[in-house]
Amino acid sequence: PGKTCAWIAWRVESKPKICQTAKSSDGTRAKDACPLACGTCPACDVSEVRLSDFEAWRREEGFWWGKYTFLDENGDPYESSTWNYEYQHYWGFIHMELVGNSLKQRNVF
Repeated sequence: PGKTCAWIAWRVESKPKICQTAKSSDGTRAKDACPLACGTCPACDVSEVRLSDFEAWRREEGFWWGKYTFLDENGDPYESSTWNYEYQHYWGFIHMELVGNSLKQRNVF
């Protein structure tokens, strides 16, 4: 009970036939319920993907502007030993454009 696709993925290395034999309580085989874990996903041709088909990507397209801060690994404003300007609170804009299966981004700071 409680066997998930994560459990199937964990077991498939030691028991490759588990995708054929394991079934849910309603009779669905693991290969159908967990295609990623069982390697039965249909092939994806990335040349056929159009990012503009997805709402989340369409929302990103366009011009974005704002005030930026470049932070170091500790979350503090980055301090350069060679650049005499601050890396915090500077203005810039970003242009993002969807082209087929690619996102083009141009940053101007």
